[in-house]
Amino acid sequence: MRRASTAFTLVLLSCAIAFPQPTTLPAPKPASNSASKPLDEIWEAAFVQNDNGVDVKIGHIHLISIPVEVDGKKLVRTTKQLRFEILRGKAEAEMKADVSSDEDSDGKVHSVKAKLWLGKDRIQTLDCVVIEGPQIRVTADGEFKNVRTFRWDPNCIGLAREQTILRDKKAKAGDKFSYRYFEAQVTNYVTIQVDVKGKEQVVLPGGIKRELLKVVATPDPLKVNDKQTLQLPAATFWADPISYDTIKTVMDIPEIGKVTLLRTSKLGALASNGQVPDLMKRQSIYLAYPIPDMHERDSIGYKVTFSGDALPSELVSSDSRQTIKNVEGKTFELYVQSRRKPILMEKEEKVGPEFLKSNYFINSDDAKVKELAAKAVGTAKTDWEKAKNIEGFVKRYMVSADFTEAMAPADHVAKTKTGDCTEYSMLSAAMCRAQGVPSRTAIGLVYVNNLLGKPGLAFHMWTEVFAKGQWLAIDATIGLGSVGPGHIKITDHSWDGVLSFTPLLPVKGFIMANPKVEVIRK
Repeated sequence: MRRASTAFTLVLLSCAIAFPQPTTLPAPKPASNSASKPLDEIWEAAFVQNDNGVDVKIGHIHLISIPVEVDGKKLVRTTKQLRFEILRGKAEAEMKADVSSDEDSDGKVHSVKAKLWLGKDRIQTLDCVVIEGPQIRVTADGEFKNVRTFRWDPNCIGLAREQTILRDKKAKAGDKFSYRYFEAQVTNYVTIQVDVKGKEQVVLPGGIKRELLKVVATPDPLKVNDKQTLQLPAATFWADPISYDTIKTVMDIPEIGKVTLLRTSKLGALASNGQVPDLMKRQSIYLAYPIPDMHERDSIGYKVTFSGDALPSELVSSDSRQTIKNVEGKTFELYVQSRRKPILMEKEEKVGPEFLKSNYFINSDDAKVKELAAKAVGTAKTDWEKAKNIEGFVKRYMVSADFTEAMAPADHVAKTKTGDCTEYSMLSAAMCRAQGVPSRTAIGLVYVNNLLGKPGLAFHMWTEVFAKGQWLAIDATIGLGSVGPGHIKITDHSWDGVLSFTPLLPVKGFIMANPKVEVIRK
């Protein structure tokens, strides 16, 4: 069977998708007499339903298991390679991710690895190795300065065990069970509840009908932070009732649509793709009419209607700029005001050291980042003046709308000068910290007057700085010296101790709520 995994849905959360040239993984040492023969190999073609309800091929998934020897132990390494093509506006992009696990003959997991394409010549590798404790040590890019350790659950299974779990349990209609795995991309555990429904006739390509075993796999809600949980999408599988091989998988993923995976040959999986979907169109929230001066206004009121079980406070932030009011069922009002400069505070806030520390993504201790920060700040004295100077500098320094970058760390952005909102915000935050100004990134929505020909709200990332005892926002992609009511914040994060895309999860929760937004007070 196939997990209802975050393995490709999380990559869609960033404001761009990477498509650099692939690099070669270090070759494992093959076990004797099995150097070229895989133990198992599966090809799946991936389709998404377009606006007319027609399934269009967008890529493939390749899963392969080979014997390897690691530190004298004979293991099975199973790797799932994902290759999807999408559009962001008019820009073509390829979504790429490789996830693997090493397991012994007893099904015990020894390591989990993820390889994520983030930008031009920028590939993140997450090595998660089980060590004594039991613990799992997560290292990014092979550097032990980027390392975290978590408690390990020895009951977790790997990709190889997951492929045979239905067969091992001799699953039949009415059976229910659960299993758990470690998801490297969010450095967290995911528990799957499996419900075996029974046999049914399934129509496959070519009009072929087969009687297959229907199975629904639903992840338990994933804890995002102390206040929020995220319900990941369920997956429906149809497996051969004798071999238990998964033949068809369907997942409804809000960011991209209804995705279908079909087991096929290598030739079928690698066949040409069709007219791939435009994620800008799928992920945008359109408004009834334009507000051309949105970013110069003092305040705006929005009415938000949503679905699902989330609370309004779990969908958007409440802070000095944003206030949630008039909650009625699945509807609430959100009032957002501009903050152009520090105001006199009765009681100033305090911030922790995590907003000044260099970390994996906001690596402010990089020499190039420090150089750019010093150049940008010039003779500015106050933290707010420094932040505004940095915003203007990044606006001029960067080459915008390069969708070959996706969540690249600040040091990489400082060298390439390319990217979109994620790169602008990461570089701005790092430069602020390099000059002693506490910073974090904010993630949410921004008003766009012409969003594929319509006014609307697009997913966006910007920077917040701490000056005179309060958080204030800057946005180097726009470069106005502050932000107005056209920015709706879903969440913010310091990125301290983070090696994965975990801070983006609240955005996925917002998308899954299928929100509708209208302006109610201009």
